[in-house]
Amino acid sequence: MGKLTIDTGTLGNPSTGDSLRTAFNKVNENFDEIYEAVGTQLDTGLLTTNITNGDIKVQPNGTGVVEIDSLKITDDDITSLLTNGTVAITGNGTGTVDIEGLSFKGTSISSGDSSTINLNENVNVDGNLTVTGNFDLEGLAVGTLDVDNLNLNDNTISSDSNSDINISPGGTGNVVFPGVTISDNTITTSGSNANLELDAAGTGKVKVIGILSVDDGSTTDNYVGFGDADDLKIFHNGSHSIIRETGTGSLYLQSDNNVIIGKDSGSETMIKGVADGAVELYHDNVKKLNTSSSGVTVVDELHTEGATPHLTLKRTDNANIPTLRFKGSGGTVGASIDFQGTGGTSNELAFQVFDGASLAERFRVTYTGAKVTGTLNVDDGVTITDNTIATSASNANLELSAAGTGNIIFDTDLVSVGGGSEVGHISSNGAFNLLLSTNGDTDSGSIEIVDGTNGDIKIETDGTGDVLLKGDKVGIGTVNQPDTLLHLKDTNSVITLQRTNDANTPGLSFQQSGGNVRGVIKLDGTSGTSNEIFMQTYDGSSLAERFRVTHTGAKVSGTLNVDDGVTITDNTVKASASNADLELDGGGSGVVKVLADATVVGTLSTANITNTNNITTTQLDADGVRVKDNTITTLASNANLELSANGTGVVTIDGGIDIGDANISFGTATTTSSSAANMDTFTAATFRSAKYQVSIVDSTNTRFGIYEIFVTHDGSSAYINAQGISDTGENLATFSADINSGSVRVRVVPISDASTVFKFVRTVFAV
Repeated sequence: MGKLTIDTGTLGNPSTGDSLRTAFNKVNENFDEIYEAVGTQLDTGLLTTNITNGDIKVQPNGTGVVEIDSLKITDDDITSLLTNGTVAITGNGTGTVDIEGLSFKGTSISSGDSSTINLNENVNVDGNLTVTGNFDLEGLAVGTLDVDNLNLNDNTISSDSNSDINISPGGTGNVVFPGVTISDNTITTSGSNANLELDAAGTGKVKVIGILSVDDGSTTDNYVGFGDADDLKIFHNGSHSIIRETGTGSLYLQSDNNVIIGKDSGSETMIKGVADGAVELYHDNVKKLNTSSSGVTVVDELHTEGATPHLTLKRTDNANIPTLRFKGSGGTVGASIDFQGTGGTSNELAFQVFDGASLAERFRVTYTGAKVTGTLNVDDGVTITDNTIATSASNANLELSAAGTGNIIFDTDLVSVGGGSEVGHISSNGAFNLLLSTNGDTDSGSIEIVDGTNGDIKIETDGTGDVLLKGDKVGIGTVNQPDTLLHLKDTNSVITLQRTNDANTPGLSFQQSGGNVRGVIKLDGTSGTSNEIFMQTYDGSSLAERFRVTHTGAKVSGTLNVDDGVTITDNTVKASASNADLELDGGGSGVVKVLADATVVGTLSTANITNTNNITTTQLDADGVRVKDNTITTLASNANLELSANGTGVVTIDGGIDIGDANISFGTATTTSSSAANMDTFTAATFRSAKYQVSIVDSTNTRFGIYEIFVTHDGSSAYINAQGISDTGENLATFSADINSGSVRVRVVPISDASTVFKFVRTVFAV
């Protein structure tokens, strides 16, 4: 039934509403409906419903609330209406307050179904938290947890009142975390070959307060490594501190500010990289090179050295003009060398200097020559201005001198020498003739050719022309009155015959009265030690060579007769006199040496033979020793064979030595990286085992050592034992052995990437 509304009528009580009876009947019916809905036991203090399993709902309208005594119920909130009032839910007697699976009794919370009590949100505990059983912190966020004097807050464990935090196992026990064991001052990983990792959460950092010390190491051990494969390694190798990139990438030194390389004391800068600016190089703390947005500045001297040192200025476009500029102390450009032109033969070098107002070009070099703008002063001796060449010094001569075989050429038909009426002419008559005329072409004067101090006078013809000196006698040198047709007189009177080409044969020819050549002395050969002097004489039909002198000696074509005592013909040397001995005798203490193979037909009798070449014989017996084929044996029974050097000399054996079933040899191997390499190999089927004495030299890092190595094999595997001593106190290399393709390989891994030399003596024993 719905709610019954009492009609109260209109204003003024004009008897228009419900009668009193009708109105109270409606009231009774409304109350009956409430009693039926909530129960009829209100007199007992119970609010119930007569509907089986029916709900009791007390629901206000809109924003209204439900008030019960001093409690206010709004939506799902229960609030005390009393100022500072407490909302208390209390069980009667030993009863508890149960909310789903939780039971509340006094200050205790328990689980009604004996399951775990889960707190799934943040829990703030203002007072002390006492745990009598196990306390599992997994998933529990505790703002601050105090255990005795130990404080746990966020990810921080601290103690009260400056106290230490001690985690101490009992007896010989260790402090063990998952994967990590702490014993005394040592932290180790529990897993075999497991890494020890220190990892801060999120953006946190792992900080080391104090000194982090790493023992001397290398690229393979005792280093601080960065990257997945330890590509960046930092270590001290016992002599030097090294930062090395061992991966495939590059090594960067990066900074948001400057990068400075200097002495440890900070007193000296070596290299400075300015952020967003210059790179500076220093010498003894003085800046010598500085980069800028416009290029590079070098202080003092720029020095290049090498097989072909050079400085190159390369333009990016042919329209550009690369320049060398020279500035004064104030920074003003006082001179420049400009490279102009767009390419090919148009390229030119222009030299400019400051003339007081601006840079003015004074010299230009083109592909055809050079051009001077102004006056050319040659060593303060000659000036060239416009078409005038003059000497600078007062009363000085003007000399024109060609270099080497060059000529001085006047491109004109007439050259005048002198002044006034005393003018001499050098002219051409138009028929390839050169005329010297004197006294204004009257030819009444004389022509003298006089050299200056140490000057040369040359008379040369062109083509097949001849130089003719006509007269009774010609004197050369200090001769005043020649005695013969050609008379040479000087301190060292020498006639020089110089050929114009090495294929020519200059010489002296001797003619008979009829003009026929009957004797010749000539120079033959093209250059160097091939030059030879030969002599020819007439043999009745033609000139035939009979004697030739070379850089090594002389050669006779025909028979050489030595003082009628010895004749040499072809390859035969014999005494000229009948039955005379032929003697070969060295002068003084000298000896007679046979420098080629010699065959003795008869008996060779000698007390001593000194040989510089080969002695060929089927068998040589010498004072108790026989040499036959490749075998040297003693002739005396049971005598030892001794090889002995003289004085401090040694016996050198080039190659190996076989001693019974053993062989001794020497070898060398060189490495240039720290990768594994073969030092030596031997055939597994031939030799069973080997002993090595190895000397190691790393000159770059000043490391030296000596090792003794023993190697053997069973046909399928090789075994090695190595013992070594190093003057640097470290193992310079690691040795291993294996069998590969039937050979036993002795392999080495040096600690250095620098050139390392392994010299060894090897003794191998046969299978």
